[in-house]
Amino acid sequence: MEKLASSLGYLNKIYENLSLVDGEQLESLYHDIKSAGVIIPSGEGRSKGALSIACSEMAKMKHGKIIMDRGDIGFPGREVGEAAPILKQRFGQVCLLINSGSGRSLSPLLDAQNLAVYIAKTGNNRDFRIDAVTSDLESPIGKLATRYGNALLLKGREAIEEPDEAREFRDVGVMEDTFVLASGILFHGISEALYDDALPRKAYEYALETCREAI
Repeated sequence: MEKLASSLGYLNKIYENLSLVDGEQLESLYHDIKSAGVIIPSGEGRSKGALSIACSEMAKMKHGKIIMDRGDIGFPGREVGEAAPILKQRFGQVCLLINSGSGRSLSPLLDAQNLAVYIAKTGNNRDFRIDAVTSDLESPIGKLATRYGNALLLKGREAIEEPDEAREFRDVGVMEDTFVLASGILFHGISEALYDDALPRKAYEYALETCREAI
């Protein structure tokens, strides 16, 4: 595995975590995003922010994706399960796209549970997909995505020992969350590959290239 040689330890860690992404998991996630008629981004805090930036890029492309955030004033339902059949009728395949390092954040977990109930009731897991990027495939969100869509393992949410004050920034970065930074780069790579109408492998290559450029 190729490694970076940055004095900022967290950049090396992000690059390493991106390098470990499973190609089949990425291909499945990419296929669902590319096939979706509408994407519902879900997450909490900085994880939601990292995902939202990439979704904004996808929406602005020529022939871009329809993005419907659950918080939008025009969202056609009180929760995702209620909105799902309406969104399917309007736009086609529905993709609930989750970014959660722990896989346990409350808001995306509720979204996943609500859509999972609808999928189980209708038996339609072709037109309704739960896709997640997480550091824990055995988490509640990881399990729901594995069952009703695709889950991609991205390391970075491991416990970090308290660093010495002089090394704090170099080791963990200003956000103290390598998962958020790595997932943002990964979703950016996916959006670039979609723009180029490229194969899933290009998303991986774009993500690593972005990380190299940060040094």
